[in-house]
Amino acid sequence: MAFHAFLMAPGGSIHTKSSQKCPTGDSRAAPDDVDELTAIVQEVWIGATARGGRCQRSAAVFDMTKIRRRILLINPNSSTATTAMMVGIASASLTSDAEVFGVTAMRAPAMIIDADALNAAGAEVAEIARRHEGAFDGIIVAAFGDPGLAEIRASCVAPAVGIGESAIVAAAAGHRRFGVATTTPALVESITQLAAALGLADRFTGTRLTSGDPVAVTADPPALLAALAVATRACIEQDGAQAVIIGGGPLAQAAHELQPLFGVPIIRPIAAAVARIVAKMAD
Repeated sequence: MAFHAFLMAPGGSIHTKSSQKCPTGDSRAAPDDVDELTAIVQEVWIGATARGGRCQRSAAVFDMTKIRRRILLINPNSSTATTAMMVGIASASLTSDAEVFGVTAMRAPAMIIDADALNAAGAEVAEIARRHEGAFDGIIVAAFGDPGLAEIRASCVAPAVGIGESAIVAAAAGHRRFGVATTTPALVESITQLAAALGLADRFTGTRLTSGDPVAVTADPPALLAALAVATRACIEQDGAQAVIIGGGPLAQAAHELQPLFGVPIIRPIAAAVARIVAKMAD
């Protein structure tokens, strides 16, 4: 397995010192700016068009078997620390030769905790995806309510997935009943609606919440892990869930640490989204 992880600053710069084979076939340093990366990809497409009207994967000018696939992870929360954490988890989840780039939305709160903020984030998430159209092979929307996902799918060529839908589909595999453990009471209805939109309302056992302020508990990792463990146990023992989703991008590290505590699958939304987008890119 080979992968690289990149984190873009809000202005678009990519923090990396690695070198790689560029799409044009020459060896050069990895681009330092996402606009340069976009320009390289567009240059290749333009060259292919001039040579025959379309870009074929097998053509020497753009041999997709010889370059890494690029995945854009968009964090709708305005926390660069959360973006870095999610990019790291996404990169570690890869089993293919790919690389993950993270971009942080800047108009949303550091942690989205209610439906109004979730819905408002969608416009900026879609803007980010359109701004980098052509530079990436797949897109992940990394907030559990998947804000902006429908707009991205309507306007971008690259396949896109959300961590919410990916986690729910993974949890329901094999006709399992599933629940969600999370920190945000004001987003419970949004979670219920997402399960229904995916046609899985009959398998959804409900959402269990941690106690206390969502921002405060998330800022204290040991307390977060303990609180999510209580909520997860309630999903299993009281609601009959056969798999439990840890619902939220900022909860990704806790999701990873909870699995050893339980005998049922603990679904990690970031990992589920990586598996889903890799499969879509291979289609």
